[in-house]
Amino acid sequence: MTTATKAAAKKPISSKKPVAKPAAKKTIPFKKPGPTGLPEGVVFYCKDCNKMVPVHRVGRRYVYTCADCGTKNVAFGTEKSIKSFFHIKEVEEEEEIKEEEVKEEEKKESK
Repeated sequence: MTTATKAAAKKPISSKKPVAKPAAKKTIPFKKPGPTGLPEGVVFYCKDCNKMVPVHRVGRRYVYTCADCGTKNVAFGTEKSIKSFFHIKEVEEEEEIKEEEVKEEEKKESK
């Protein structure tokens, strides 16, 4: 055997096809950060005041204090998520419910 045939005998025949590189991941666009450093769609809910409030950022990351009462017991998220998690009803819905109750009471009293 010659040296060329010995080298050819040692090399395994590769049946692998070239693999295409995966496509680059697309980033999800979001709104520009506001004064708090979070996107504009983020709202803050104070668990002590039980309402959505403006906040002040504390030096640490993702720590905020309530502008009304000053506690650090503040949650943040989208308006929809905060309302569903803390069971906050719209002010208009509460007023409509109260008006309906008053009308029902007036009907009962007039009968």
